[in-house]
Amino acid sequence: MRSFAALVLAYAALLALSLWLLSGDRVTDPAWRYVVALLPVPAGVGIVASGVARYRRMDEVLQHIHLLALCVAFAVTTVVTFTWGFLEGVGLPRLGAFGAFGLLVGSYALGLLWARGRYR
Repeated sequence: MRSFAALVLAYAALLALSLWLLSGDRVTDPAWRYVVALLPVPAGVGIVASGVARYRRMDEVLQHIHLLALCVAFAVTTVVTFTWGFLEGVGLPRLGAFGAFGLLVGSYALGLLWARGRYR
């Protein structure tokens, strides 16, 4: 759990640094702007790896619960983002990656509540 928290803090710090460096004229070379924009990615990959490692340490029932929640999140996010995309064609604003990520996390949380309720 400590490593997960450290990775989240590292991600937040690298994201803040990246955004700060990219604002204004701090980094002007286009090639370096790509490098700076990707600074938080290694910590993000570490967060994913930490989550997978945590999942692998769970017992089978908890793994099943989380897998059900992930299936719910995938299905809900897919349906909503495709529907939103169709509606963008008639004037809705662009959803964007942060909106889709929020939808994914929220639907995962709801899926987790639902899946846990099945095992009570």
